[in-house]
Amino acid sequence: MKKTIKTMMYFMVASSLILTSCGDDEDVKDAEMTLTYQGAAAIGGVPSVSGITFVGDSVKLMITGKGNSDNNLKNITVTKAVVGKSTETLYNKDLSGTDLVYNFADLTDTEDTAGVTYTFTLTSKEGNAQVKTYVTEAYIAEVTDDLATPLDLMGQTNPTDPLNFMKLTPSFTPYSITNVTKQEYAVCDMAFFYGSSNKATFGSTDDADVLGLYNFDGKETNPDWTDVARTTGFYKIPAGTVDYDAIVADGSDKALYNLASGKSFASKANMLIPGDLVLFQTQDGKLGIIEVQALNPPTGTAASNAVITLVVLAQN
Repeated sequence: MKKTIKTMMYFMVASSLILTSCGDDEDVKDAEMTLTYQGAAAIGGVPSVSGITFVGDSVKLMITGKGNSDNNLKNITVTKAVVGKSTETLYNKDLSGTDLVYNFADLTDTEDTAGVTYTFTLTSKEGNAQVKTYVTEAYIAEVTDDLATPLDLMGQTNPTDPLNFMKLTPSFTPYSITNVTKQEYAVCDMAFFYGSSNKATFGSTDDADVLGLYNFDGKETNPDWTDVARTTGFYKIPAGTVDYDAIVADGSDKALYNLASGKSFASKANMLIPGDLVLFQTQDGKLGIIEVQALNPPTGTAASNAVITLVVLAQN
C-alpha cells in the first residue's frame, strides 16, 4: 500500500512539472507598432508626399503601439541620424499598459538637407522590440516664376510667322523654325507639333518625332542638330486633380516636388486638349507645369498648322 501511494505521489509531481514546463513554453505575442505619415496641407490639390520635407517645416508622424494582456508596453525611443552627424535621441519615455498613441514632430533645418533617418523603437515587457524607420531629405523651397501672358506655339508647317520651340524656364523665350540659330536651339527645352497619331504634342527637342518633323537642313553643317538637342521629360497630370492657379498663387516649388515624386517622365506629352496640365523636368533638373489654355484645331488636311495656347510655371 505504501509503495502504491509513493508511486502515485511521484506521478503527481511529474505531472505538475510537465504542466509547469508547458506553461513556460507558451509564446508571448509581440507588441505591434505602426507609423502613419501626417502630411502638410495640400497646395493646389497636390498633397504632401511621405519622404519629402522642406526646411522650416516639421516632419509629422503618428506612432501607434499595441501590447496585449500578457505583454504590456515598456518604452518608446526615437532617434535622429543626419548624414555626417552623430545620432541623437529625440524622445525616450517609459510606458505602461497596452496602448500608445504618440504624435511625433521634428522641425527641420538646413543641416537636414543631407538626409535624415528617424528610428522608432518600441519595447514591451516580453517579446521582441519593434523597430521602424522613416527616411526623408529636407529641400529648400524656392520661389517660382510664371509666364502669366498666354503664349501661342504653332505646328510644324503653320505659315503664320510660327513660334515652334521654347525655353521652359525663365525667361520662357519662344523661337521659330524660320530664324532660330543653333545657339538658340541649344537652350530650347520643348517643341510643339501636331501629328497624325500623336495629335497636339509637346516634345523634348531630342525626341525622334521632333527631329524628324523639323528640318534644319542648310542651317549648320549638322543638319539635325542632335548635338545640341536637350532632354526634357513630360508627364500629363490626370484631369481635375491639380489647380494650376493655386500653385501659382502659392509662389513656391513645394507642389512641384510633391507632384514629381515617383513619376515616370516621357519624351513627349500627346493628345493634348484645353485644360490639360503637363508636369515637366528639364535636362538641368528644373521642374515646372504647363497649362494648355486653348487649341485651334487644324483646318482641312493640314494637321500640322495647329496653334496651341499655353501658360507655364517653373523653378528659377
